[in-house]
Parts: sequence; C-alpha cells; structure tokens
Amino acid sequence: MQPNETQNHKEQKGLLKRPVTIWKLTLPAWLLLVLGGVFLCVGIYAIGPESPDLHDEAADPAPVDARVPPHTPSPMFEILRIIEEALGEVDSHARVQTIGMEDDGWISIEWIVGDYPRLIQLQRKAESGVRSVAEALCDAGYCDGLTMRGLNMNDRKQVVIVEFSPETLAEIDWITLQTEDIYDVADSVWLNPEFPD
Repeated sequence: MQPNETQNHKEQKGLLKRPVTIWKLTLPAWLLLVLGGVFLCVGIYAIGPESPDLHDEAADPAPVDARVPPHTPSPMFEILRIIEEALGEVDSHARVQTIGMEDDGWISIEWIVGDYPRLIQLQRKAESGVRSVAEALCDAGYCDGLTMRGLNMNDRKQVVIVEFSPETLAEIDWITLQTEDIYDVADSVWLNPEFPD
C-alpha cells in the first residue's frame, strides 16, 4: 500500500480526525444556538436599567396573598403514631397489625402482643397495651369509641377483644385507674379462655 492510500483508508474508517467547521453544525445544534441567543436577549431586556431596584420599597407593588393552604394529613397517620408510641412504652415487641376509623370516629385496632412464654405475662402485656393506647388516644382527643383486638405473636390466636364507647372513655379517670382494672371499666371484654382468672 502506498502512504497516500493508507491515509485515504484511515479517513474512510474515521481513524483520522478532521477539523469541524462551524458551518457544518447539525440542524439541532443551530436551533439550540439561536434559541439560546433569543432567551439571552429576552432576559437582558427584562432585567434592563428601567427595572426598579429590589431594595427600593417605593417601587414594590402592593403585596399579594399567595399563601398555599397548609397540607392537612389524614388523622390516621397521627392516630397510628400515637398507638405505636403507646404500645412501645409498655411492650417493645408489640406491633400494630391493622387500624381503621369509622365515619363517626370509632377507632378499631388489631395489634400483635409480644412473644411471652407464660400466659400470665401475655395477659399483663395485653392489659398494659389496652390501657396505654386508650389513654393516649383520649389525651390526643380521639375519644369517639375504641375497639382493640390483641393477637398472640406466635400463633396469631386472639388474646383479648375490648370495646370502649365514647361515653365510657369520657368518664375514665386515667390518673386513678390501675392497669389491672382496665377491663372492669370497658363496655365489653372477651379474654382468651386459656388465661388464668
């Protein structure tokens, strides 16, 4: 091969770099260049010398109320947070399984009572969970009725079902109420028959 043929062969394969002239830009590149110039001119015109000084109070237009209304989250997020905190204070293994709220404000909760080898421990943790959640919800203003269902962590069997009407919740004196008496003030209670009396 001749040296000239080698150079032509390399040029055909694109191995040699050729200088690109500005006139050979592609159509999209030209459009971007022209549009950029137009936007630059419009921007300079908008911020021209006749625009008022930003610190000149006399040049400020009358204030406009452009406040965005605050986002009001669903009360369920707040209720869930309250329940999780209340259960966590008395049972580190407790977990909220399901939560619901009726139109009239009645709250239904199903939670997992922690893993305890003895039934008496499971019973005490369920009592503590019911009292803690009911009190925390009432303190936060959610006293429109409450149903709580506790499930055993191991076998998911019902441990307790307890209901409080709005009237009952309003009458409870949380300061003097002992945890072991929580079921005595409830409107209805079902305890797993395996629990000791």
